[in-house]
Amino acid sequence: MAFYDVGMRTQRFCILMIFVISAISCLVVVQRTFADPAATSQPAPASTGLISRTFVILMLADHPPQMDEKAAADLQARHLAHIAEMTRSGKVLVAGPFGSRDDERLRGAIVFSCAIDEARQLASEDPAVKTGRLKVVCMTWNTQKGAMSFAAETR
Repeated sequence: MAFYDVGMRTQRFCILMIFVISAISCLVVVQRTFADPAATSQPAPASTGLISRTFVILMLADHPPQMDEKAAADLQARHLAHIAEMTRSGKVLVAGPFGSRDDERLRGAIVFSCAIDEARQLASEDPAVKTGRLKVVCMTWNTQKGAMSFAAETR
């Protein structure tokens, strides 16, 4: 029975990741111009035609601290201010919360313009992560060069 449960979790996770990547694709502006996204993107594996970006999922922590409404609102304001500052600095290309989802632990996603180690560090400095409310899951995401661009890349 335990083996079956692990298999179902893996299937659900794969389906969820397909949904997450599709949702992120909806958040970007598809651009068919000759803008050079390499200015803020990481190099992708040699000769693949891909651009690698850092993709971070913010998840509800396993045991988030209990807080009253006022403390939660204050934490949310500081969380949003942190994301806004990273966006202003050019490190964040796009960020936002998830809407409808199968797993309520998934809270939002951030696409960074920097390497995974720097993105992990920046995301870990988020007040909601520092207080133990959210946890960070980092990965690189490879897309075809020129398939999409982010407003931050064309500034």
